[in-house]
Amino acid sequence: MFGYYLERDKFIEIFQPIENLLIDKYDFSYENELIKIWYWEDEVFILEKQTGILVNWYKHLGRANYVNKKLTEKEIREFAVRVLLQLKE
Repeated sequence: MFGYYLERDKFIEIFQPIENLLIDKYDFSYENELIKIWYWEDEVFILEKQTGILVNWYKHLGRANYVNKKLTEKEIREFAVRVLLQLKE
């Protein structure tokens, strides 16, 4: 299916640290010049502005996970690291 490039377990493994920070520190709302994260109608969205990569999931991490560009697992992991670094600054 289009947009579902990772198995659920791998998606959760990659994005769990981000979700933990979003819950603990940001209430699923964050924006700077590089990324925007928001929660809307039971979905979490993470947008990297420069690349246009958009990742989202529905209700809870791993459910209906979606990536808007065809990326490899390595590229998705690299994206997640960039997002995590922004959240930790």
